[in-house]
Amino acid sequence: MKLSCKLFFILLNTQLFVQILTVQDLFRYMLPNPAIRDQYNVNLTEVYPCSNSTSYKINANLYQKNITLSKLMIDGKLKLYISFDNSFSINLHTMQWDMIGGWKENSMVLNKKKACSSLRDFLGEAWIPFINSFNKKNYLCPITKGSYKMTGFDISFLNKAKLPDLYLYGSFKLQVSFVEDQGHTLGCLNILYDIFKT
Repeated sequence: MKLSCKLFFILLNTQLFVQILTVQDLFRYMLPNPAIRDQYNVNLTEVYPCSNSTSYKINANLYQKNITLSKLMIDGKLKLYISFDNSFSINLHTMQWDMIGGWKENSMVLNKKKACSSLRDFLGEAWIPFINSFNKKNYLCPITKGSYKMTGFDISFLNKAKLPDLYLYGSFKLQVSFVEDQGHTLGCLNILYDIFKT
């Protein structure tokens, strides 16, 4: 009887220890960095296509260019084989670089219909500088099909975008894809960026 009781308490203590350890590890994994509740800045580090071998109908070949140590611009080309309008969806899939050295999937997932209007709303005050960088003066949707050259989009404008009020600081990868209702991907772009407190 004493042996059974002793074994029961050992098992109970072990189970309690495992439960506490699991909850702590889970919390640490889910929130690897403190949440930012105040103002924060976005530092873009890299922009590149999801695949160089896929022929997308929305083909963005963008790259960053360092003007100074603290100023980064985006240049590149945008080839629209179709109008960029509201007939398809925009999907934002964010991954965060975690403490064990890998991308943590599904940090934030956002699927919005009406891609052009949704992108315009998301960029907020950055929308007009974004369109200006393509030497366009029509700020309304849709953007007609054609070839566009992006010159000198200052990434500091992204600090004016409508980003969430609460964010975790750290390094992130945002995959932006444009998808038809049938599930066919029209375009895809990866954006690497850092979030840090101001």
